[in-house]
Formats: sequence, structure tokens, C-alpha cells
Amino acid sequence: MDDTPSYLAEVEAVFTQARGRGLMLAESDIALVDSWESRGISVHLICRALTEGIQQWRDRHGDRRAPPHRLAHYKDFIETALLEHRDGLVHNHEADVAKIEGAPPTAPAKETDPHRGLSLLLLARAERSQDARIGAAWTLANSLLNDEYKHVPSEIAREQLFDVVCDEVSRKLTPKEQSVLDAAVESRLLPERLQLGPSGIAIRRQAMLREEVALLFRLKELNDEQ
Repeated sequence: MDDTPSYLAEVEAVFTQARGRGLMLAESDIALVDSWESRGISVHLICRALTEGIQQWRDRHGDRRAPPHRLAHYKDFIETALLEHRDGLVHNHEADVAKIEGAPPTAPAKETDPHRGLSLLLLARAERSQDARIGAAWTLANSLLNDEYKHVPSEIAREQLFDVVCDEVSRKLTPKEQSVLDAAVESRLLPERLQLGPSGIAIRRQAMLREEVALLFRLKELNDEQ
């Protein structure tokens, strides 16, 4: 009897262990794993890239925020690891040929920055901001983009960085602004309270606070044009 775990089971086990909590993969995540397997990508490469992606998140946030639970968040880590693996194989082959033929090995091609446009948008918003708190939040978002989010798919990076900006601004509210926002959030939350448990209320309150911060300070989502 073959006791070797399946490709999906091995990815799921490593992902769960790296995040430090149990989970059930969504159907879209299972389909993503199946696509990696059908492409012949080594399960060890997948597991290493996922572990590195989660560790980068923890290095940045510590225990403040749990690593994203959707595999789609780590898709670019997988693709980058695959490219580096292939480039390494090609480069090593060229180096071996060069030793035989006496020619210098070809340097691996440099990748272009897939988030350059988003980075320029963040910097432009920081520069145009009339409120120092908001300018600092956009600057922080750009710093995170070039560090923690550099391998994250653009669509996901835009959404999560906008949340970062809203959270950063909400930490620097004046007492009057805080009072206005609290009243707006509690008014919106009241009809939903009976349907939500304590954890659900906390999650909805945070989401609503971000929305109210965006409205109060006229913060545009990052899929908007400059």
C-alpha cells in the first residue's frame, strides 16, 4: 500500500502548518493546486514558496495580522520560485557549456517590476495629500508594496494596501473624528448585530470603519485612475 500523501494533501498540510492554524481550502484554491500539479511543478517547490511567503508576512506583521488564508495570495511566490528554478537550471547549463568552450556564462535576465505603475500611483497620492497623516499612510503602503507585497498579484495587493492605508489613518484620528466615525459605524452595525456573533461583530466593525474612513477622508480605492 502506498502511504505517500497526495500532491494536494502535502500542499494543504504544509500550508496549514506554516500558518499555524487549521483551514479548509476553498474550491478555487483546490483548483489552483490541481493546476500546479498538472503543470508538473514540484510539490517541494510549491511548499517552499508558500512557507517563504507566509514567513515574509510574519516578519512584517508579527502576530498583529494572520497570514492570508487564500492560496491565490501566494500565487506570485509560486511563479517567481518557478522562474528562479528554471533560470537556475538554464544558467547552470550555460555555465557548464562555457567551461567547456571557454566563453563567459550568460547572466540571467533581470525581471521587470510588475508593480511599477501601482508604486507610482501610491507615491503620487502621497505627494498630493494635504493631510500629513494620509501622506504618511500612502508612503507606508508604497514601502510595503516594494517589500512585503512585491510577489503578491496586483489585484490583491491593491485591495490589501488600501486596507492598510485606511487602518493607518484610523490610528491617527482626532477625538472629534473618532466620535463621528464611531457613531456612523454603530448606526450601520445596529441592524446586523442580532445576526452576528462577537467575532462577526468585530470583523464587520473593522470593515465598516475602513469604509467610513475612506468616505470621511475621500480616499479612492487603488483601482481608480490617478
